[in-house]
Amino acid sequence: MNSVIVQLDDFYSPALQTTDLLRLKKQVIIPLISQQAARYQIYEWQTDSFSDWHELRPKGIFIFEGVYALDQTIRDYFDLKIWIETSPDLGFSRGVARDIARDGVDNTDKWKNVWIPLEEKYRNEQNPAKFADYIIDGSRLFR
Repeated sequence: MNSVIVQLDDFYSPALQTTDLLRLKKQVIIPLISQQAARYQIYEWQTDSFSDWHELRPKGIFIFEGVYALDQTIRDYFDLKIWIETSPDLGFSRGVARDIARDGVDNTDKWKNVWIPLEEKYRNEQNPAKFADYIIDGSRLFR
């Protein structure tokens, strides 16, 4: 059986400075659960623009990966929910290193001043781990 990883970072919105969950829901989740093809554009970090259109067929297993995957806007659409518990400091250091290695972009300021505060707000207001079927200790991953 095929599996596809849908990265929530691909749905980043510069205007929102976070993941555009409504775009994800409209362009990917709703079509797939309706057994229709999903069409979406990936946010390109290097160019601060959107890619050509990508298409997903409603076959196989879809894994939605990202901090906001258990947001109240979309979590009820998923059959299995996994939360990887990671401290803000570890998330910061991993995120900055990943952005530099993968995209050649140093987002240190955005991590410190925008994304970590938004993630903390999300955790405090929605308690996403509470809705997970499984919780994994992220400090033990990728050592």
